[in-house]
Amino acid sequence: MKNIEVYKKFAYYLAVTLASMVLFYAITFAAERLLGHEGYGLIAVLAVLMVAFLWVMARESVENDKRKARWAEQDAKLLQRRLMEQKLRSQG
Repeated sequence: MKNIEVYKKFAYYLAVTLASMVLFYAITFAAERLLGHEGYGLIAVLAVLMVAFLWVMARESVENDKRKARWAEQDAKLLQRRLMEQKLRSQG
């Protein structure tokens, strides 16, 4: 059963890689036809990848900050509950 899941994931990765390679080839081919050199297509692909990378970094940073704030709030509530329990034990 586990091998089937591995094969499915591997096939998915192969399909994504193939689609990416075809897209890359199409972009460089179009750049060569329209602009005279395939290097312009490569520059465009790299620029899109850099912008996507920056977007992912910004999104992850915001999500990480929200997660840290939520964890700090949960820790504060837990600490407050433990202090109350300790206070009740010492009184009774």
